[in-house]
Amino acid sequence: MYLPELSRYYFSFDFKIKGINISDFILILVIYMRIYAFGLDDIARILGRSDILSEGVRCPSCGYRTSVLYVLADSYDEAVSLLREGYGLCGQCMIEMLYENSYEIYPSGHYRGVGG
Repeated sequence: MYLPELSRYYFSFDFKIKGINISDFILILVIYMRIYAFGLDDIARILGRSDILSEGVRCPSCGYRTSVLYVLADSYDEAVSLLREGYGLCGQCMIEMLYENSYEIYPSGHYRGVGG
């Protein structure tokens, strides 16, 4: 299963600004990723397997049949590449993965920022 390591990276360091000591300052780097949804037609085309249209596809995580696989990726090309490698999840498994890894989801272009 494809699980990106972190949605944020935290760095701690000490520094001084105009004579003021600031300890354990946390810098948050947000990595924007998208969730791509692939229906049976898309999956069959990408994998070159027409049998998927009649047999369906199973989630590689839970094994349930599904008509849509979701991939978390930086770009469409990366999502297609990951799908070819077998890294697509059903809706339930995608939600569980996002929850377990404490991902925060915002609409495109609406990131609140720190303390937002």
